[in-house]
Amino acid sequence: MARLVSVVVCTSLLVAIGSANAQGLVPGCTLPFATIAKHHPVDDNCDARGEADQDPQEHNRDAHALQNVAKNNFCATTEGNPALVTFISFRKLQQKLDQKAPKAKTWWRENLPKDRTVFRDIYTTSEDATIGEGSVVTFAAWLMKVKPGSPESCNCGNKNDKAPDTMDLHLVLIPSFPTVQCKTGAQTPLECKSVTVEISPHFRPDQWDEATICNAARLHPLRFTGQLMYDAAHRPCSGSPPKAGQGAPARVSSWEIHPVYAIDVCTKKSLSSCKADNGSVWVPLDH
Repeated sequence: MARLVSVVVCTSLLVAIGSANAQGLVPGCTLPFATIAKHHPVDDNCDARGEADQDPQEHNRDAHALQNVAKNNFCATTEGNPALVTFISFRKLQQKLDQKAPKAKTWWRENLPKDRTVFRDIYTTSEDATIGEGSVVTFAAWLMKVKPGSPESCNCGNKNDKAPDTMDLHLVLIPSFPTVQCKTGAQTPLECKSVTVEISPHFRPDQWDEATICNAARLHPLRFTGQLMYDAAHRPCSGSPPKAGQGAPARVSSWEIHPVYAIDVCTKKSLSSCKADNGSVWVPLDH
């Protein structure tokens, strides 16, 4: 497996654009899903820094901007195929980060890390791919829930605008077939074993909507390819039995695939038959 390369040039470009740029979000590369991408008004409202400059915590603004830039990175690249990751990979990523950066346990939305280089090259998988933030990964799982997001700074943060095309789609992915699927409601213990994948509203294709995703996932696992990103605003589930923290999503790790670059549906009906690196069993969601 080729070693993964964190995108630096593109991220630097996005930071350099600056919050005053009136032209909105400029990816700095050809979108990974360019053939089906759709332009939305949110794409014109702010650049990759989002609304970080309006953070009420002055000390947090630059760190907030860096996290927004990471969430809006559509330009991560590899020297080969995307790195294969599993639920074990997400657990290991969290463990390795907490060992490398003990301060990670103190980060939250009003105290974000000011240097995100700490997230690079965190963990080497069994396929010998060294991954961290900025790595492109591919991941297969069962879909449990699709949770529409809320107005967020990275998506221009207009709290009065709750239109679906201005907010992320949060996907709750689990390793076993869900008894209840695509239903919102109270968090369940199973969610503490889940991994989060987020589909950005920026340039989101029409076919990547909640109804299409849920219909495709009823009998088939899904595969998501995209950038690995660390959400330093929240901590994963903890305790015995594990529970989500106050205001935090229930999940096994704060590492996410965010944003998504590709969504595929398996032609088989079991996760064991749907290995993420077996291209012969996957078809694009939009097909």
